[in-house]
Amino acid sequence: MTVAGRPPHGFWSARPCRTASDTILAFACEGKESNGGGKSRGLDNRAAGRTIPRIIAAWALVAIALTSAAQSVDDSAAIAEIEGRLAYEAALQFAADGDYDDAAGRLRWIVSQTPATEWTTRAVAKLVEVETLRDAPEALSGSTRAALVTFGMAFTTWLGVGSLIVSEAGDAEVLGLTLLAGPIVGLTYSLRATRDTSLSDGQASLVNLGGVWGIWQGTGAAIAANGSDKETTAASMAGGVVGLALSRAIVAGRTVSSGDASLITAAGAWGTWLTLCGVLAADVDHTGVATTSVMFGGDAALLAAAVAGPSGISRARVRLINAGGMVGALYGWGATVLGEIDSDGGRWSAIGVGTVAGLATGAYLTRDMDGGPSRVDFFSTDEPTATLSVTPALVTYSVPF
Repeated sequence: MTVAGRPPHGFWSARPCRTASDTILAFACEGKESNGGGKSRGLDNRAAGRTIPRIIAAWALVAIALTSAAQSVDDSAAIAEIEGRLAYEAALQFAADGDYDDAAGRLRWIVSQTPATEWTTRAVAKLVEVETLRDAPEALSGSTRAALVTFGMAFTTWLGVGSLIVSEAGDAEVLGLTLLAGPIVGLTYSLRATRDTSLSDGQASLVNLGGVWGIWQGTGAAIAANGSDKETTAASMAGGVVGLALSRAIVAGRTVSSGDASLITAAGAWGTWLTLCGVLAADVDHTGVATTSVMFGGDAALLAAAVAGPSGISRARVRLINAGGMVGALYGWGATVLGEIDSDGGRWSAIGVGTVAGLATGAYLTRDMDGGPSRVDFFSTDEPTATLSVTPALVTYSVPF
């Protein structure tokens, strides 16, 4: 025991055991009483000689532990750096492809999972940019503008010719001048009107649909009412004008994607076609009933797609679903030929059923096209990874897509 008031003697007297590794060194810091009371100098030296290797070993253990901890921290930081960089590069690729939702998801993952890396700072700035692009309306595309210009040119010409029919102006020279001037006036006006338009791509598509649908509704209503040629012509012109004005008012202030507009257009067309198949299969003789039924069938399908259709669908997927419907209709027709079905009711029933089956198949095969765990890109030039297999009579036929 150390005597109070006197400095302790021996190897440990000048190095109190107060290190951060007290637990490891405790076995070496056993009480070394070396105040000279009954202890020889030789025993003291031998004790010190036995203790030195212990403290060296203890410090070696401390060094290894600290080095391992530092290495673990460095490895974790390096892994986080690599993950952040890869996720950031993936987000940039998604943004370049127009997949802003996927890009935003990757950037948010970087912020939450790799906060201590430089990629978090970049991700925060890029996230603002990506969300701005995602929420911005799609610019009017060249194909949609061309469709608007074509409709404008044709409808303007029809307004001129229709006016002559309604007014019963039978002068051939007037009709000829109208046919010459109509396309020029319509083309010039349409190009000027669409040059600096504020309409997005989806809005413009629906305005174009409104004009076409208005003409069909006006014409169909006149036919159902058994109107004269003049009345039918006047109704078609009025329907086109009303359809354009009404659709323009409906889309104002609304965000409409190009895919949603394509879906609404396709739904109206397929609803009309399927109702027509049903009317012909049922052999409805009354013109008014048949026309009204076809009109209402198309209207119902169009409104259903506008109100309850899937949001965010791509235009490419809609076109592929349309292709499936066309193939299904042809298959139904082919089945009637092979089955030698001669009745009109059976033929149109088969065509209608084939159309529905084709649309359903197209929707199912493209269910992951717009994103998901097993995304399929029909336009990719990479090696196909998905196949459609059909096994008739134990023979498997696989089609990559």
